[in-house]
Amino acid sequence: MTPHGMEVYLPKMKKLTGENTFVNTKEYDKFIILSIDNSTNQVNPEAMQEIKRVFKIGKPVILIMHVPIGNEEILIEGKKMWTSGVVMGLGNWGGIYENETTSEFMSLLSEEDCPVIAILAGYVHVENESVYNEKIIEFTAPPGFTGKGTVITVKALQEAGDQPLSKY
Repeated sequence: MTPHGMEVYLPKMKKLTGENTFVNTKEYDKFIILSIDNSTNQVNPEAMQEIKRVFKIGKPVILIMHVPIGNEEILIEGKKMWTSGVVMGLGNWGGIYENETTSEFMSLLSEEDCPVIAILAGYVHVENESVYNEKIIEFTAPPGFTGKGTVITVKALQEAGDQPLSKY
């Protein structure tokens, strides 16, 4: 985020997020939406306490962030449009080198009991559906200025044919 954005927009976000604009949680009966501001291409250390708390609740988590997680498919598609890194991670292959906090966050996503079932992101301006760590669906949306949007429908497990949620 630019210094101007931090000065002008973050104070407005506090009306929605409270004092910590780096992370926001919306808990429903059967799942949680966790939004993380990674617009600096990193996860802010101030977000980690809430992320860890949410991951321990025991409900499926839908993660919303601006910059997608390091995923070869998204990296390849994004590189067709951009010369800079377009995903958090995969720095050696043209992605964004992660700092210590972002590395810790990405390690949490790799744990066997990680509750994240889907990652929704933008940033790369490429519509894509892929799988991160062989278990988490990652969607990137096209840019809003193209007039396109992405509709996500969350279904209860029994409505989804008793398949793991990450299959949808």
